[in-house]
Amino acid sequence: MDIIDIMLAKAMTPQGQTEAYVAKANAAAAKAAKAQEDAEAAVAIVTSAASDIADAQSAAATLLETAEAALETAQAAQGELPTAYGTTGQNTDGYMTQKAVTEALAAKASTSDLAAKADKTYVDQQIAAIPSGGGSSGGSINMDPADANHLVKVDSNGNLVASLATEDAVVEALLRSGAYEAVNAVGLDIDYANRAFTRV
Repeated sequence: MDIIDIMLAKAMTPQGQTEAYVAKANAAAAKAAKAQEDAEAAVAIVTSAASDIADAQSAAATLLETAEAALETAQAAQGELPTAYGTTGQNTDGYMTQKAVTEALAAKASTSDLAAKADKTYVDQQIAAIPSGGGSSGGSINMDPADANHLVKVDSNGNLVASLATEDAVVEALLRSGAYEAVNAVGLDIDYANRAFTRV
């Protein structure tokens, strides 16, 4: 600055106001520095938020892929289920519903003699029809209480007779052979003379 500028500055600036202008300038500079600091903090917050958003988007994309894979698996499994049919004659590549099976059995029983054969009277009649002697070959049943526990055989004349071997002897022989083990048996004890059956 030359002397003329100094003179002009003094002429334009009221005397004693220089310090006030400097103070205002310093305050303005401090405000600018604070604004810059706030701006930098805001930039840091926005940057962190952008990072969090990116992480959330990545996690959402992974979750979406997992959900899509699960949906595809469920759809494939659903496509493999056999067809459920409601009537007979259609279940060549599927299965019948329980209701259809029940109705089919009910219809079968009503159109046949299944219901009659399930009656105890029918069973009793079949037992009563067992011949007391003689068969298609004219044979007979020749046994008495003394033959209890003996095996039954058919002789050359077609007659049912008691053999010399007893059930106990056969069982004992089988057990001694080591090929069998003693177990509980379930069956029928047949009384041919009285045409009766006893569950054992």
